Amino acid sequence: EQSIPTSFLCPITHEVMENPVLVIESGHSYEEAAILHWFSSHRTDPLTNISLSCLAFVDNHTLRNAIQEF
Repeated sequence: EQSIPTSFLCPITHEVMENPVLVIESGHSYEEAAILHWFSSHRTDPLTNISLSCLAFVDNHTLRNAIQEF
């Protein structure tokens, strides 16, 4: 039995991500629904608490593929 790599877990939900997205400014990946909820009341990166000037993110296809292959 393999343990789940920590990079597959959303830092917000602590669950395996199904739709990982990459926050462009910070470079960290989160579950899309979780980061959308976070951004509804914060303008910071959840991992670092650093203020973000841009809340844009993109799909992290590479991470999603790795999770699915696992």
